[in-house]
Parts: sequence; C-alpha cells; structure tokens
Amino acid sequence: MTSQVDIWKVREELAVYFRNSDILSIARRNVTTVTNESFAGPSTTAQLAHANVKNIRSITSNSGTLTAYTDYTIEYEGGNNPGKITFTVAQTNILITYDYGTDKIYTDFPRDDLTYSSYPRIAIIVDESRIEPAGLGGKEFFTDFFVTIFVFAPAEKENTTDAAGQKWIEDTIDDIKNYVQTNGKSFNNFKYMRPIKTSRIMPAANKNLYVLQKSIDFIIQFVYEQG
Repeated sequence: MTSQVDIWKVREELAVYFRNSDILSIARRNVTTVTNESFAGPSTTAQLAHANVKNIRSITSNSGTLTAYTDYTIEYEGGNNPGKITFTVAQTNILITYDYGTDKIYTDFPRDDLTYSSYPRIAIIVDESRIEPAGLGGKEFFTDFFVTIFVFAPAEKENTTDAAGQKWIEDTIDDIKNYVQTNGKSFNNFKYMRPIKTSRIMPAANKNLYVLQKSIDFIIQFVYEQG
C-alpha cells in the first residue's frame, strides 16, 4: 500500500489558511466575500456562482460545520471544474461562504512585470524536503517539508493607509509567525508546522520597482509516508 502526501494539497491548504486568516485584508487582496450561498440538496456536489474562488471560509449543512479535505474537496482555479465542491456524503441545506477575485496571496513568486498596484503580496513556497527512514526495510519514512513565506511591499508609503515600508513588512511577518504558532496543529494535510527563522529585509530581486521583501521559514514535521 502506498501512502504519500500530495504536495499540491499542502500548498493549497496553506494558501487557503492564510487567505482566511486575513493577514491581508479583503480590500488589499482585491477579493469579494460571498456569504451563505445556498444549495437545498440533498447533493454530493455544489457548483459555486463564481469560478475564480480563492478560499472557502465555511460550509455548513444539516450535518453541522463541514471540514475541508475530510467532508468536502473543492477545485480551485486550474482544475477542470473551478468552483465545484464535492462532498464525501450527500448534504442538505448547504450554506457556503467564500472569497473570489484576483488575490495577492499565492503559492509562487511575483512576476517581474507587476506594477505597484500589485503590492503588497505574499508568496508561499514549499520546495524542499528531508526524508528519514521510519524503520528497517526502506518502505516507511518520515518526511519534513520546508516552507518559506515571502512578504513583498513597496519601500515607501504614498499615503498613511498604504501597506508599505519596513515596519509594515515586519509586522506582517510577526502576524504570520503568530498565526502558525497558535494553529500549528490544526491542519488537515499534515500534523504539525512550526517557525524556524526569518531573513533580513532586502530589495526584491529582479524588480524594476523599489519593492522590499522579507521571509520567514517553517518546517512541517512528522509526515508519515509509505513507499
């Protein structure tokens, strides 16, 4: 039997988690929240009115509050049916709250051609792992995944309400760290995540604009896999 973590699901869950945490506000993310879009059911699927869904905030039904990846899955942008939710079992009286739009929290780096209006921005990168045997025989392993979250923002504010400058970046990094420290055991696709270290603030690479960046590293631990 093979049991391995889907790294794309890990990235997706982290992006949804930080979108739901409001690290960046709804306005700054350039998204809109739909509250309690309803489906009578009973049904094992629901197609949301907006295809460019960024994060599910909550789903309730006659069964109570549903849990992502356990009670339902959703196809986000890039899937064959974006905005389609599939339930593990049929649900009735379904209410779904979610965000849709363009967003500024992603699982990749910003393009070089972005303008100031595209910042601030957060990039969640999961691209390294460390694998240790869980016993003799080489078929069972514990895998640790390394996550780096980058915060990008203009170096200077044009007005007092702008998300820009070194202090705003430092405060946002602190918010990200505190959210993970508080909720590090509450994820579905892995058991535990904790912070490791932060970088210094520096100019963002390959940017024509005066944009600064700072990152914070995390480790996802105790992921059991079978080959």
